[in-house]
Amino acid sequence: MTHTRRLPAAFLLISTLVLLTPALLVPSRSWGQAAEGAPAAPATPNRPAVAATDPARTCYEAARKGSRDAYGCDLAVQMARDSGDPGRLAAALANRSLVLAADGRLQPALADVDEALALTPDAADLHGNRGNLLLRLNRPAEALNAHGRAIELSPEDPIGYYNRAFSYLALGQPQRAERDVSAARDLQQSGGVTYR
Repeated sequence: MTHTRRLPAAFLLISTLVLLTPALLVPSRSWGQAAEGAPAAPATPNRPAVAATDPARTCYEAARKGSRDAYGCDLAVQMARDSGDPGRLAAALANRSLVLAADGRLQPALADVDEALALTPDAADLHGNRGNLLLRLNRPAEALNAHGRAIELSPEDPIGYYNRAFSYLALGQPQRAERDVSAARDLQQSGGVTYR
């Protein structure tokens, strides 16, 4: 006699979420152009000189690769502040927040995301990143709100639903998490776009 055993839905949900790596953070692609004619950052015993034309690109690459060295990002943020371009500053802050988070400095990372959101309040990726940082800071109710806002701004993005599922799990609401994972899968199968 053959026995078939159906896996519980919660097991399937957890299996799917484990594969996604919790608290996925997304770098900002709009890193902007570096200021022309700015002086190069001097070399130090631990860091080579950084050319004045590439701190924004260096910061973007550091965020994309999960680097823990915020030096280039600090330069990019300062140059963006000096330029007076709010979009450029928001991108530099967003990317530096990822580098800070990779180094375990979650509060300063959250402060950078909050400042970037003040400049670009309709950026779905920033709301998603904010939610992921709040989850890592063990603030799931606030994370749920941030993930919800990301979904409001980009309802066709499956990543938002996966992220919100983590918030629901942290709040002890597996049925809602399961619904979000199902919605994300449906969007992926229908070719939903992502804010990546």
